[in-house]
Amino acid sequence: MRNYGYDRNNAAQDFERLPKGAYIVKIQAVQYIEGTEGKSDQLRFKVDVAEGEHKDYYKKAYEADTREDKKWRGVIEMWCPKNDGSEQDGWTKKTFDTNFAAIEDSNPGFRFNGTDEKSLVGKIVGAIIYREDYERDGQIKTAYKFHKRLITADAVRKGTWREPKDKILKQEESAKVDSQGFINIPDGSSDELPF
Repeated sequence: MRNYGYDRNNAAQDFERLPKGAYIVKIQAVQYIEGTEGKSDQLRFKVDVAEGEHKDYYKKAYEADTREDKKWRGVIEMWCPKNDGSEQDGWTKKTFDTNFAAIEDSNPGFRFNGTDEKSLVGKIVGAIIYREDYERDGQIKTAYKFHKRLITADAVRKGTWREPKDKILKQEESAKVDSQGFINIPDGSSDELPF
C-alpha cells in the first residue's frame, strides 16, 4: 500500500452537541458589523456557558478541534433596528430592547449606554438552544442554535423560561410514480394536466 499521509491528529473527534435548553452564558467578545446593501447592522456575541454541567462547553470544543480553520461555535447573532418605521423593524426593535433588558437584569448595577458594545464583555445572560431545520442541496438538515431572544440569568436558574417552538421543515410530498410510470394525482386536485 502506498503512503496516504495518515495523521492521527487529523482524525474526526467525537462531538457532543449542547442539548436543547436554557443556559447562562458569559459574553466573551462582541463584534459590531455594519449592514450593507440595505441590511440591518448586526451584533455578534461570542459566548460560553458560564454555569452548570456544560460550563466552558465552547472553550473545550474549540480547544479539542484540531482543524486549521476551526471556529468558535458559541455565537449569538442579534440584528439592530434600522428605525425605518416598518413593521419588520418594529419586531427587530422589540427583540433588540428585550435582549438588552435581559443583559441588564442579569448583571445588577449594569446599564447599557446604547453605543459601547465592548461594555458587554464579561456580562452574563440567559440564552436558549433550540432546533432549526434548513434545506441544503435538496435535503433537510438540522441545526441546534441560539434563539434570537435572550432571557435573564435568573429565569434560567429558576426554570421560568418558555421554550421557543422549534422550526421544523416537513418533507414535501413529492409526486408518487406507480409501477407503470404514471403519476398518482390526489383526489380533489385542481391542477391541470400538462397535456
